Amino acid sequence: MAFLSPGCPVMPRSGMAGGGVCCPTWVTCTAARRMAWQTGPMVLFRLNGEVSSDNLSAIQPLLVQFTGGRVTWTPEGLHVEGAMEGTDARDVNRRLLSALRRVEKRTRLRAEWTAGGTTYRFFDYVPKCERPA
Repeated sequence: MAFLSPGCPVMPRSGMAGGGVCCPTWVTCTAARRMAWQTGPMVLFRLNGEVSSDNLSAIQPLLVQFTGGRVTWTPEGLHVEGAMEGTDARDVNRRLLSALRRVEKRTRLRAEWTAGGTTYRFFDYVPKCERPA
């Protein structure tokens, strides 16, 4: 698989030994790195979303790698269910969409991130609403 880092000690989640995920050298890892401006606690956000793109076959492995979840094909694109860790919903949404757009510029993400009893909805980078889960 071309998206794994050279010398990666862990195999992808496709049934191979290890069961973990490695980060490509050109993508920030899903194990969230804390930036100087991020002062809040790290929270696990559950993702339920739809991805459409001009190159879905290139996007699918990256979705599995980043979210560690399940990706299924739909007539409109890909449906993804998984989780990512970050300081807030905007942070995890931005990291995921930025990584996807590095692979294919014309990628759209409609996502619902849930944590702490609240669901945050996004269309691409734009927050649409926040409601109790």
